[in-house]
Amino acid sequence: MKTLLMLGASIDQLPAYREAIGRGYRLIAVDQRADAPGVALAARFLPISTRDTDAIAAALAGETIDGIVTTASDAGLASQRELAIRYRLPSPTPEEAVRASMDKTYFRQAVAWAGLPTYPYVSDPDRVRLVEEAKQMPLPLVVKPADGSGGKGISLVTGYDQLDDAIDHACELSAAGLATVEHYVEGRHYAVEIWLRNGEPHFVPITEKRMTPLPTMVTSGHLIPARLPSPEARKVRHAVVRMCAELGITDGPANFDLVRTASGDMYLIEVGARLGGNAYPSLMAAAWGVDTVGATISLAVGEPFDLTPQRSRVCLLHILSSPLAVPGVLREVTDLDEVRAHPGVQTVELFVRPGDPVRPFTQAAYKLGFLTLVADDHEALDGLLAWCTATLRLNVEPST
Repeated sequence: MKTLLMLGASIDQLPAYREAIGRGYRLIAVDQRADAPGVALAARFLPISTRDTDAIAAALAGETIDGIVTTASDAGLASQRELAIRYRLPSPTPEEAVRASMDKTYFRQAVAWAGLPTYPYVSDPDRVRLVEEAKQMPLPLVVKPADGSGGKGISLVTGYDQLDDAIDHACELSAAGLATVEHYVEGRHYAVEIWLRNGEPHFVPITEKRMTPLPTMVTSGHLIPARLPSPEARKVRHAVVRMCAELGITDGPANFDLVRTASGDMYLIEVGARLGGNAYPSLMAAAWGVDTVGATISLAVGEPFDLTPQRSRVCLLHILSSPLAVPGVLREVTDLDEVRAHPGVQTVELFVRPGDPVRPFTQAAYKLGFLTLVADDHEALDGLLAWCTATLRLNVEPST
């Protein structure tokens, strides 16, 4: 039996576990949390940070590894690359792509090197200098961990007096203890998960992101197809192909977030050189009939993959979250079976049960589940979402 090393074992990484098990692979899970859901599916568990490459390598002594998989998180990308090189495995992620995924300052530099539009930012390990440099930028500002993802630790700063607290918050949630401060670009948000084969774009879907209300900035949904005129969609695809070339990505996935201003200017925000999380593969399967999880496993073991779309449908991925801004307890879920039986509801996933503690939706990791919806057009999709949210009620009480 061949063995795959799975870097991370969170809810978003479960689809890769199930796909790999379905193909007959033995799995070794790496995660700091012993209660991570993927642990129960693995033949062996290593309670190690996915960032600690040397500790993982030491724990793997005597093992034969046939592929390394990391999805939905940037934290394990450096370990994936280094261990793939050590084990002489297929498709190690390029060094530039790993760094751009794990260092937002480097990504901003790479955007400029690629000749694409960028915006002001400051990053400095010296806290005093960082605050002073940030005060030279016009408000509002966005403060985020220099190496974070999933909306974790992001703050919108509308007054310079908020900078210290925002930087503290970002540094607490940064593995390196570093924060970056960026100019806030107002506009509509989009996402692109591009897949390349032999250096050529193979599958390049664009989704229109739905975001939580300010001051939080967490993705609450993805709409496909994105409502973008064809010339602008081509412009977006050209930009991400260009960035992939800049970062040395020739095979496999890369996730880009971008924003389009009211005047039509587009700015790339960040990249993750791996399969997306937040149930993004479920949306791709519903909308296009493609299996991006299967392609990820194939890529890890050096097998060919094909993501040629089999259909094109109007779909929405809607994230389920706590309605409260404070910690709570899920008391009741109403009419789940009725929602699941609706023909327009492709998928319903709940990650919590009554009695479970829940947190405010301030980062992607705090989602409670998701819906994947399909309809004839965007207007019908909005109507279906309204019915689902009125029918499927997550009754949450503040925790005592």
